[in-house]
Amino acid sequence: NNYEKPLFATGRDRMVENNPEVAKFFWGEKNILPHLDEMNKIVSKDKFSYNACPIRFSIGAILFKRETWEHFGMFEVQKNSCMGLDEAQFCNYCMDNSKAIIVSNNVVVGHLSFGNQNETMKNYFLNNKKKFEIKGEKNEKI
Repeated sequence: NNYEKPLFATGRDRMVENNPEVAKFFWGEKNILPHLDEMNKIVSKDKFSYNACPIRFSIGAILFKRETWEHFGMFEVQKNSCMGLDEAQFCNYCMDNSKAIIVSNNVVVGHLSFGNQNETMKNYFLNNKKKFEIKGEKNEKI
């Protein structure tokens, strides 16, 4: 194992954001981790639990009411890359309006890659499409 010790932090200097081999690992390379949908089934059967998010929330599935989206003015759009702009806007809204960010421990979501991994992971995706298929209840392709 040539990966660094996992932390509750990330950054451009961390392997999770730089090393394409780490991204491949999280997407099931070498079949060490189960398929994303299988992981989701496992954690969804656990007793419901959650944690308050004490830092800027990033990379996840966010569930909020349309009324909330309209209240914070929807998401800004720019002509250039808007990577992270929606996350910053949403986190700022929550902080400025005393809204807690709560993270469910009973759901798993995936993020294909970060900037330095994008080219390699695009090719990995195109060459391993079965790994990314959505699985139904009987583990069949939907």
